[in-house]
Amino acid sequence: MTSDTKLSRRGYLASQAAVAAAAAALPSASLARPSPGPAATGPVDWRTATAADLQRFVGDRFRVTSADGTVTVLHLIDVEARPFGPDAPADLPRAEAVSAVFDSPDKAPLVETGHMTRRISHMHLGSADLFLGPVHTRDGSDLLELTLS
Repeated sequence: MTSDTKLSRRGYLASQAAVAAAAAALPSASLARPSPGPAATGPVDWRTATAADLQRFVGDRFRVTSADGTVTVLHLIDVEARPFGPDAPADLPRAEAVSAVFDSPDKAPLVETGHMTRRISHMHLGSADLFLGPVHTRDGSDLLELTLS
């Protein structure tokens, strides 16, 4: 099977230049619709973060430093808002309590030592000393939870 299409070198180069010029003139998809990320949606502070603020970090890695200096990497797997109710003091720094649940294959030492204050770090949230402890699931496994209130 033969083809009678004849395209000169000059014609080919001219078509490639036209495509490149058109691509340069159009906004790219990444500029037209930036992906939501920590920088695009503003800074988040541990002291005032809501569940909606922390939701974008689900799946991210967090570093937990214990009092003895051991560092464990945890993955945030869930965030849930916990309304305070009508009896909550009016001077609380946040409008709702936030429960953040973590998991890790290396969580055993944290589960064994129980509930205590630990240094928790994240590349966008910074570091804070927060109360973290194990919660037992229905299937018998353990997760780690912190509550911001």
